[in-house]
Amino acid sequence: ALKVHGYRIKWLGIWNEETFTTTYVKMLRQELDKRGLSYCQIVVGDLAGYSWNTIAHDIEKDPEFAEAVGAIGIHYPDASRSTKAAVSTSKPLWASEDDSTYNNRIGSGCLGRIINWNYIVGNMTATIVWNLVTSYFKYLRWYGDSLMFASEPWSGHYNTSDTIWAMAHTTQFTKPGWVYLQQGKGSGILQSGSGLESDATSSPQPTKMNGGGTYVTLLNPMNPQEISIVIETMQWNHSLCIRSNPSNFWTIPESQNTTFTIQGGVVPTSLQVWRTTLFGKEKTNFQHMKPIPVTPASRHPTTGAILSGTFSLTLLVDSIYTLTTTAGQQKGAHPPPPKSEVFPLPYFDNFDSYPIGRMPKYISDQTG
Repeated sequence: ALKVHGYRIKWLGIWNEETFTTTYVKMLRQELDKRGLSYCQIVVGDLAGYSWNTIAHDIEKDPEFAEAVGAIGIHYPDASRSTKAAVSTSKPLWASEDDSTYNNRIGSGCLGRIINWNYIVGNMTATIVWNLVTSYFKYLRWYGDSLMFASEPWSGHYNTSDTIWAMAHTTQFTKPGWVYLQQGKGSGILQSGSGLESDATSSPQPTKMNGGGTYVTLLNPMNPQEISIVIETMQWNHSLCIRSNPSNFWTIPESQNTTFTIQGGVVPTSLQVWRTTLFGKEKTNFQHMKPIPVTPASRHPTTGAILSGTFSLTLLVDSIYTLTTTAGQQKGAHPPPPKSEVFPLPYFDNFDSYPIGRMPKYISDQTG
């Protein structure tokens, strides 16, 4: 990857959804170090349904294995939950494969909700979406489980889906290296549209997810003036995933007036607002709204610098909001994609023109 394509791979997984041993992980770490790849971290164990506690127990009893593990990653964590044992390892926790939900409005609600829930409920700081682009033939399993379609290489046709904008509410407003603010101190659950509550300080799982939705705050540690707040107000039946759903929870079914307080660090004078509403009369995808002012609440007695400020926002149900001090977000402007076309028949290829190891045009190997 580095020599041929110039990619410096900083994270490496175990074989996808295959069992492994701690010995294998330790040997992999040794080999990476020998080859000058000590910067490449290992995420363990990339298994659906694999126990958080089993990995945490192995880390606790085996110091060498603990040193080899860069992060704990689980596929499709049950209702966004981790465990106290996993949190106690102090390793980053990841949903190292998640979403896998059809790219319709409900699938977009699933993605918009779990990105927040994975952190608030399970202390997971990464949600890796499978798969990014539907670039495989129709009638295969999970067709449409992605952020966009591009499955006609003969025509060049493609189209985006609602899910790509649900993802954009986080990815266009943050960068690698940004950090989540703690629950109760910038992230948590909106309770009845007014108070903010999260009982996750003693447990990684809040016991009550009913109320107005959830919110998380991300901050650039290198420039604390850059902050982004992502809010979701999805209802249970409008945010169901294909798998690992939470039990039925209740969300305020109408608009709600909320007030937030910002204190500590640099308090902005205003915030840019972007909104996606997936259901109802005001449906929209990734719409740039009017900025909202931040009203000073207290000032430094000598310098007059703003120490804290408040802002208010009316939140629609089944929506995703991003409030940010950053700029540059956009949907992009591109020519319309080529028209969709059926596969050109008859088709002939003698396969003699391809280098060894390269997949022939329009052919996709399948296993099983």
